[in-house]
Amino acid sequence: MNLEKERVHGVFALAYLQEAERAGLDKHQLISQLRLPPLDLIEQQGVNLWHIMRLTDALYEHTGSTSFGYRAGQPLPATTYGQLSMAMLSAADIGQALETALRYWELLTQSLALELHLTPEYAEVYVHVHFQAPEPSLRCALEFAVAAVYRTTEHLAPHLASQLDIDLALPPPDYLAEIQRALPTLRYDQSHHCLRLPRARLTDKMPMANPMSYRTACQECEKLLAIWRAPDRLEPQLQRLLGVFAEGFPPLDNVAARLNMSSRTLRRRLADEGTHFRRIIDDIKQRDALYLLKNSNLEIQQIAEKLGYQDPANFTRAFRKWGLDAPSTLRRQARAADRPRKDDEHGSLP
Repeated sequence: MNLEKERVHGVFALAYLQEAERAGLDKHQLISQLRLPPLDLIEQQGVNLWHIMRLTDALYEHTGSTSFGYRAGQPLPATTYGQLSMAMLSAADIGQALETALRYWELLTQSLALELHLTPEYAEVYVHVHFQAPEPSLRCALEFAVAAVYRTTEHLAPHLASQLDIDLALPPPDYLAEIQRALPTLRYDQSHHCLRLPRARLTDKMPMANPMSYRTACQECEKLLAIWRAPDRLEPQLQRLLGVFAEGFPPLDNVAARLNMSSRTLRRRLADEGTHFRRIIDDIKQRDALYLLKNSNLEIQQIAEKLGYQDPANFTRAFRKWGLDAPSTLRRQARAADRPRKDDEHGSLP
C-alpha cells in the first residue's frame, strides 16, 4: 500500500490535531513540521495515510502513550462524516444504516476494511487492517475507530450502545481501566478485531428516518465514490480546487488558467466526462452548504451569502432542487443528532 496515495477523511487528522493541542503542542507548528495540508484543505479534501502516520508518531513521541487514539475518536459527533452521516441518520432502520456504512466506508479510509458476517444471533463486522504499521500506530488507529463507532452508535441508537460488543486482537494497554470507562463493552486479547450487535436489533427503527433524505445522501455518496476512484478525471480536481473557503467561486476562465489549459479545453474535457462547469459548481455549493450547516455557527443567511445566494429564498429553493429538506430543518436535525448525552449515563472522559 502506498501511504501517500491512500486517502483518509480529514476528520481523523483534525481529531488528532485537537489531541495534540490538549497535549501542549502547537497544531500550526505541527502542520508545518509534518508537511500536512492547511487546515481548510484538511477539512475539505482529507489527508493521506502518510500524514496520519506522521501525526501518530509525533503524538506518541510527545506523550509516550497511545491513549490519545481513543480520546481523539470518542468525542466525534454523529454528523462528522458528511454525506455518509446524513445517509445513516436518515436510514429506515439500524440494518439499513449499517449496510450504508459498509457500502460507503471507503469514503472514510481504505486502510481499515469492514466485512459483515451474519449469524442466527449476531451481526458481526470484522475489521481488517490493510497497512503495515508499528504497534503504537496500529493501536491508535483501531482504538480511534472503535471509539468513533461506539460514540456514533450512542447518537444514532442510544439503547444499542450497551449491546455493541467490541473485540480487539491486541493486548490490553496500561490505560485499560481508563478506556473501558469510556468504552464499557471493549475487550482485548480476542481472536479478531470485531464489532458485534444482536441481529434482532437490525430492524429497530431510526428516529430520524427520512426516505427522501436517505436517497439524496446515498446519491451524493455514489458521486463521491466515483470521484475518488478516478483521480485522473478533471471533476475530482475541481472538487478539490474549489470550495467555500476560497474567495467565492471563480469563473471558468480563471479555473482553466489555474489548470494550465484553455477554457475551450476545460469545457471539452468536462463534456467528455459527462458533466459541465456549472453542474460541478452546483455540487460544490451543495457539499459546502451541508458542511457549514452541520459544522459552523454561522447564521443560515450568512452561509447563503458565502455561497453566492444574496436572497435567502433562493438558497432555500436550491435545497428543494437538490431534493433536500430546508436549511433550517437540516440544521435542527444535525444539532439534535449531535446533542451530547448526559455524562452520568456512561461516564465522561477522564
